[in-house]
Amino acid sequence: MTGDTGTHTRGRPKTFDRARTLALAIDSYWRDGVDAVAVNEICRRAKISKPDLYREFGDEDHLMNAVGEDPVLVRAHAHLAFASLTTPSGASQ
Repeated sequence: MTGDTGTHTRGRPKTFDRARTLALAIDSYWRDGVDAVAVNEICRRAKISKPDLYREFGDEDHLMNAVGEDPVLVRAHAHLAFASLTTPSGASQ
């Protein structure tokens, strides 16, 4: 135990990066479509195990809910999607 916070420090330290996994999931959903991206593909892209993903989010529905609930990620990807629609083809950026 860590005296100040009262949290346990036993066991393996948590190395799962929730924010990174959410960012990769939303990028995958936006780029390829929600129905086209399997949990296995998100795990492969995030370099995490399927049990790690399920331990963190519970199931695929909860992962999608977490993606939709992160306003920073949703806003950033919406901005990028809009920018790609308004940039003329072949124009240099």
